[in-house]
Amino acid sequence: MAVAALTVGCSSGGGSQASAPPTSRLRQISPAAYLAEAIRAVRTTAYYADQVDWPTWEAEAKRVATSATSTEDTYPFVDRLVAALGDHRHSQFIPPSRTGGDPGAPGPMPTGSRRGSGVAMVALPGFSGTSGAGRYIDRGRALTAAGPCGWVLDLRQDVGGNATVMLSAIAPLLGPGPAVRFRDSDGAMYPLTISPRGAILEAGHLVVPARGHLTRVPSGTRIAVVQGVATNSAGEAVVLTFRGRATSRSFGFTTAGRPSSTTSVALADGSVLRLTNAIDVDHAGVAHEGPIEPDERILDPDAALAAARAWSAAGARCR
Repeated sequence: MAVAALTVGCSSGGGSQASAPPTSRLRQISPAAYLAEAIRAVRTTAYYADQVDWPTWEAEAKRVATSATSTEDTYPFVDRLVAALGDHRHSQFIPPSRTGGDPGAPGPMPTGSRRGSGVAMVALPGFSGTSGAGRYIDRGRALTAAGPCGWVLDLRQDVGGNATVMLSAIAPLLGPGPAVRFRDSDGAMYPLTISPRGAILEAGHLVVPARGHLTRVPSGTRIAVVQGVATNSAGEAVVLTFRGRATSRSFGFTTAGRPSSTTSVALADGSVLRLTNAIDVDHAGVAHEGPIEPDERILDPDAALAAARAWSAAGARCR
């Protein structure tokens, strides 16, 4: 299975939008042909395609096509088919009425606070769309500049989007080298890597150029990661970039449970199938397919943040 657009995940669920093909590329198509196109896309692209009883679904598709008078009449069937993949609704069927919108609208930027050489905190929100990526990265780089003796990375509002932009923003905390990997249904691995100058490579291909000089935080600096139920999709990939590192530890609650990448397939009438096409793999080679448990589960948000600060401050560089 070919994997594309690995790092773009849906940000929250039913309200997500996707880009439809230009009107000039839309095609008139019969309900039967449309269903065949949708089934073929799901069967050849979705990571969990082998979970579907295809003979049963194909037989039902024929019955639906017999009574349908338009492609719109088939939407409930396609939506149920995508739900049958069983990937916590990370895969979605998005009809034309919910595609488009303003994919370039900028979202929230990273924020942070620091007190001299003590423990600093950076809150990384999700990032989607096309506009504001450079500003998001530059803001994150400024917040993660060297100086503090320890760090708290708050990912509780990282609802997903584009992991490559997020990783570029916090590249000083990670340094050059492998960040996280994705595994497709054939077992092929696709790594995200940070170059010595801070560029992000996806399976060896440049996806985010370097932005100035990359200065990594000093070796031995503790980085506490705070996560929660809103930490989703690409946000979970960011969580896993720190999993297994000797100077990192996670606090909070289990994540949303969609640690996977998605790709979008446009259908003839402007609908879009957003399909899970690979799952996240951490540094130890462990594949994740559900909610990610923190190292220390703490239900109270304020207590989780306090515990993260205390652990980071107990590191050798803060003494």
